Order: sequence, then structure tokens, then C-alpha cells
Amino acid sequence: MKVFCVQVEHESSRLSENYTNHTLWSTLEGARKALKEERAAILRNPGWSESSIETDEDNRFSAYEEDPYFESYLVTIFEEPVHEG
Repeated sequence: MKVFCVQVEHESSRLSENYTNHTLWSTLEGARKALKEERAAILRNPGWSESSIETDEDNRFSAYEEDPYFESYLVTIFEEPVHEG
């Protein structure tokens, strides 16, 4: 059995705002939908736009903004093994 992990990494010049979040999905389709929702949510933030995007693929999204301070997001999908007991 396998699951798919959507990992969101946020880095900022304000260190207290850095975080990594993981969400597990039972299907690749569900994980890809979650990645697209994360992408849309990031781009709705003030100051973010399509020009902030570095990578925009089915299994990976990254964007950064430098004004008024540095921030970046990296959203990736990877397969996570499940150990059945």
C-alpha cells in the first residue's frame, strides 16, 4: 500500500514564520488537487502573482517574493510507503 504526501515548505527572512506541513492522500489525483489548491492560496496572498512562480509542474510548485521581505514556498508531492502491521 502507498500514500502520497503533499509537503509545503515556507521560508522567510522572518525565521519565526518558517514551517513545513505534510498532508497525506490516498490517491495521486487527490494529492495533485491539493497541490493546485495550495498554489492558488499562495497566489491569493497580497504581493504574490504569476510572476512569483519559479516552478509549476504536476508534482512540484515553487515561488518566491522579495518585497517587502524574502519569502518562498516549495510544494512537492512524493510517494510515502506504508508499513502494514
